[in-house]
Amino acid sequence: MSEGLALNTCIYDAEGVMCDYRIMAVNKAFYKTADYLGSEITGRLATDLFAIPVGEIREFWQAHRYRTEPFTHEYVSPLSRRTYRITASPIVDHQFVTSFVDVTEQVAMKQKLQESEAFLRNMADSLPVLVAYWLPDYTCKFVNKAYSDWFGHAPEYFIGRPARELLGEDVFAERRPLYDAVLRGEPRVNIASMRTADGKIRDFMTSLVLLKLELQKKLKEHLGDSQVDLRELVRPLDEVMRIVRGMSHRLSPVYLKKLGIVTALEDLCEKVGNQSGIAIAVQLSALEGVFVEDWSIDLYRIVQEALTNAVKHSGATKIAVTATRAAASVVVEVRDDGRGSVDFQGEKSGLGLLLMRQRASTFAGTVDFDSSGQGFAVRVAIPQNQNT
Repeated sequence: MSEGLALNTCIYDAEGVMCDYRIMAVNKAFYKTADYLGSEITGRLATDLFAIPVGEIREFWQAHRYRTEPFTHEYVSPLSRRTYRITASPIVDHQFVTSFVDVTEQVAMKQKLQESEAFLRNMADSLPVLVAYWLPDYTCKFVNKAYSDWFGHAPEYFIGRPARELLGEDVFAERRPLYDAVLRGEPRVNIASMRTADGKIRDFMTSLVLLKLELQKKLKEHLGDSQVDLRELVRPLDEVMRIVRGMSHRLSPVYLKKLGIVTALEDLCEKVGNQSGIAIAVQLSALEGVFVEDWSIDLYRIVQEALTNAVKHSGATKIAVTATRAAASVVVEVRDDGRGSVDFQGEKSGLGLLLMRQRASTFAGTVDFDSSGQGFAVRVAIPQNQNT
């Protein structure tokens, strides 16, 4: 990674407060980092060359003038919109040295990873199965909501704790060969009994798969490399999403295959209506013949999520689930007569919409929210060529 260096001289106003600085000399790497020619840099003022506001320079001076150690911060150039990690030496005799490293790709990488992690957590929490992620030293890294609810502890209780402590020495020793096989890259399915939070013993089936340590390795090796391929870094997260999606498909209602998406959705609406006491009107005949079997579960989950949100958050007394044909698509709508979008603001609802859109992307569909009329609606547009 190239590090650009510049020697700077402070410039003060009439009150003795630093208001600018002049670039006196730079190294060759600085030209490449800042994308300037040498003749365009030396002798120039920072306010002119970098478009740094005077106010920011004053704040820098006030915070930095008595420092005896280097000071590092990130800065987004208003000219190039690229992000730089800038380290400034202490000011000595009205001069200081700055080093510039372009970290634009690193920042984008971190943002992508954060978004992928948030999406993964939201997807895992939406599944009615127990999902946990364990490190090679058998330390817990992640559990979903169903997992924490099963054992009666908040997710924070599990994070960072070893499996032998959570399971007990005897149980861990019994299952250790199974875990070791998974770490060798051999997927395993296991049926066992475990005590729930209310003290009952229940049988459950566990699917164990190895997630490659590629992400951790890549981050450790390339965190400072601006040329790192983001696709390489997020691939392990994509693998997790593929596994979780596979689990979701295995949870398909059995009648979805036997009777089709329309009957399955009608049955879902009837059950939700009976449980919630909300009147749910259903008209889905336009959906007949639109889907191939493999993709119908994704629409089912979208409608299921929309109904859950309406029941929990909207205060609705009526819900309508309809399908209408347009020129090039079939639109499935879940509309309630509740409070509208007031409860659909913020990060969680944004992740919910992202999850719905991710599901819809499997059949090239789109998902939108609508609160223009009374209540709230989720609309799914499905291209009419999905059965081809």
